[in-house]
Amino acid sequence: MRILIRTPNWLGDGVMLSPIFEVLKKKYQDADFVFVGPKVVCDLYARDCRVKEIFIDTTKQSKNRFLATYHLAKQIGRCDIALTFANHFYSALLLFFTRSRVRIGYSGFLRFFLLNKIVKKVSLKHQVLSYAKLLESLQIEFKLDGLKLICNPKKKDLKKSIGISTGAAFGASKIWYPEYFAQVIIYLLNNDYRVILFGSGIEAYNNQKIVENVQKEVSEKKLENLLDLSNKTSIQELVDWIGSVDLFLSNDSGPMHIAAALKIPLVALFGATHPTYCLPWQYDNKIIINKNLSCSPCQKKECPLGHHLCMKEIKPQEVIEAINQLLGEKNAN
Repeated sequence: MRILIRTPNWLGDGVMLSPIFEVLKKKYQDADFVFVGPKVVCDLYARDCRVKEIFIDTTKQSKNRFLATYHLAKQIGRCDIALTFANHFYSALLLFFTRSRVRIGYSGFLRFFLLNKIVKKVSLKHQVLSYAKLLESLQIEFKLDGLKLICNPKKKDLKKSIGISTGAAFGASKIWYPEYFAQVIIYLLNNDYRVILFGSGIEAYNNQKIVENVQKEVSEKKLENLLDLSNKTSIQELVDWIGSVDLFLSNDSGPMHIAAALKIPLVALFGATHPTYCLPWQYDNKIIINKNLSCSPCQKKECPLGHHLCMKEIKPQEVIEAINQLLGEKNAN
């Protein structure tokens, strides 16, 4: 039996797919799973022995996406069950072109023709619950567990280490200020923590600004405990590094969900996005900082009011206190 999973497109959404994948593995114990999607998501599952084939979907970059989707489907071949967790037309078209027997996805433009089991997308519920709605088409009983990823943690240092992800894929509205991150890092280094910075793309530029601010305030000896891994890790290496830290600090982002999946104590900063929809799923060892302003969550990439108070009002001292609370430390000064 072959089961095709067309993954979501974003890293965090990919992590939130993991409880659904666990349900499918338990229900169909003899099935081979075929994963299709962006490399950033497929790499999360490449270590799982039940994933027998992976196809990276690059059709969006092609000149003729319709034709490219057809060719990709022919490479994949027919499956017994195919589910798409990506909410767009071409993911449904891909399932149709594979000629898979059961094709499950969300309702939308022309999908009644492409899919034979259609589910109305649930709004204002957690993303994991939205994905779980697709399982109802299979008429199976299931219990959703927490997020889960396979990890090979790096060797732990004698010092307590704090991982920090300073970016977020959605837009600038989700991102805390570099100068605020710098103040937290200065505190951590001066209190003998090891700090590991993660990021890619524009996040690497922001991390460089953070490092420059920290260098002005911290001795060279203390700076030896600051490791900037911006643009230096694959997805699997990112998972392994996050799995090795004692605490993780993040905006609402994909790495935040990775930390939750690995049961790492977590401080997460929310502003423009809806916490109910994308909180770390079934994970208690966390502190969520959210100012709950009347204008938030706006769900906009940029602050429509121009003041960005939802993140600006989260002060470094509040974050430091949250870190100390989770680590059982005292006297956050």
